[in-house]
Amino acid sequence: MLFPRPHIAAAGGTPSFTTHGTYFYGTNTGTNNGQVTFKGRLLYPAYPSGGETIFSISGLQVRQEIMPDGSVRSTLKDNAGATLLNNAQSVAGVIPAATMVDWLLSIDLAAGYMRTFIDGSLVDDRSFTSVPQTFQTNRQFSFLCANSTALGTPASLVIEHLKVWKDTAAPTGVEPVTTPLKTIAGNAAAANADAWKLGGDAT
Repeated sequence: MLFPRPHIAAAGGTPSFTTHGTYFYGTNTGTNNGQVTFKGRLLYPAYPSGGETIFSISGLQVRQEIMPDGSVRSTLKDNAGATLLNNAQSVAGVIPAATMVDWLLSIDLAAGYMRTFIDGSLVDDRSFTSVPQTFQTNRQFSFLCANSTALGTPASLVIEHLKVWKDTAAPTGVEPVTTPLKTIAGNAAAANADAWKLGGDAT
């Protein structure tokens, strides 16, 4: 008889934490070249009842959500305030429920793409034209919220890590080799002690 293989975190391997209305709101975008890469290794126990934010730059510069059907929905603006993507939604089921996945989002305003990769596979590819080719400089990088008031914050999910690289793109879905601007990883104590952490405590 075959039994499901437990996830490594559950088996005592890579540390993880479970959010409970937890979110992370961070540093300003500042002067930038219009490139950004977000990555998360996370597990949704079940699909949400509405859209929930995973990666964002405040002011709807960047917002990527998971939807009730397992699709991802993306919004994107640039330094001119132009809406480059407005609730652009992938096909259903690209994020499997109850499964730990590597979720990577790469944006390059100059090259004109926003690409989403799940476990290394391209699941959503959007193109656009940006004139300034940069993001606004006074916005904040964040995870699990669209702004500082927890807009779109997930009720609960399991996280091994969250990362963001400023001024770095990942056009093929390969994680950048450079040091991220921010990494959130470890157990609940580490997550709760993080300087970006807001909302409920992780466990």
